[in-house]
Amino acid sequence: MFDTKFRNFQAQGIEVLSDGTTNFRLANVGRLHTKGVEVEGGFRASQELNFSGGVTYNDAKITEFPGAQCYPNQTAAQGCVGTPARQDLAGYRPPQAPKWKLAASGDFTPSLTQTLDGVLQLAYSYQSGINFSINQDPQTYQPGYGIANVSLGVRSSDKKWELIAFVNNVFDKHYFSNMNNDTGNHANQLSTLGYLARDYNRYGGLRGSVNF
Repeated sequence: MFDTKFRNFQAQGIEVLSDGTTNFRLANVGRLHTKGVEVEGGFRASQELNFSGGVTYNDAKITEFPGAQCYPNQTAAQGCVGTPARQDLAGYRPPQAPKWKLAASGDFTPSLTQTLDGVLQLAYSYQSGINFSINQDPQTYQPGYGIANVSLGVRSSDKKWELIAFVNNVFDKHYFSNMNNDTGNHANQLSTLGYLARDYNRYGGLRGSVNF
C-alpha cells in the first residue's frame, strides 16, 4: 500500500499564446495526492509451468493547482477564465497516471526429448485510460487498452540455445506512446499529434539466441 502527498510537484505543461502558438513549460503543481495498492506474485505449478503477475490501483489526484495553463481552444464554459486565461485543476488526475495497471504471464517448458525442451510463453498487460497532458486536454486522452503477446519455440535442455517464434500485440490493439495537441502549428485549427508505439500494429518474428 502507498499513500503519498506532494508539494510543488513539477510537471511539463503547454501554454497557448495569443497568436495560437504553444510553448512547453515546466509547471509547478501546488499539491498532489496519490494512494493505492500494488500487489505482485508468482506461482510455480510444476517444474515445467510457472505463472506470475501483478496489479496496481492508483488513486491519484491534483489537490491544488489554481493557475494552470488552459489547453488550445479551451473556452470559458470549459473552465478557461481570467486575464491571462487560466484554469483550476484541483480534483483532476495528473498526466500519465492510470488508475489501474495489471500484468500477467505464463511459461510452459515441457521436455520434448532428453536434450530438447519446448517453450510456450503467454503475456498480457493492461492499463486504464490516461491523459498525456496535465491541462486535461480532451484531444490527448487515451482510453484503456490491453496487449497480448505469444511465443512458441524450442530450446536445448541446458539452455545454451533457443529458437522462438513470437507474435506481439496479438489482437492488433492500436495505442499511442504519447500525444500532443498540435493546434498551434496548423493555423490554430484542431490538430492532434500521436506517437506510435513499437507494437502499435500486430507483428511477429523469429528470435534465436546462443549462450556461451
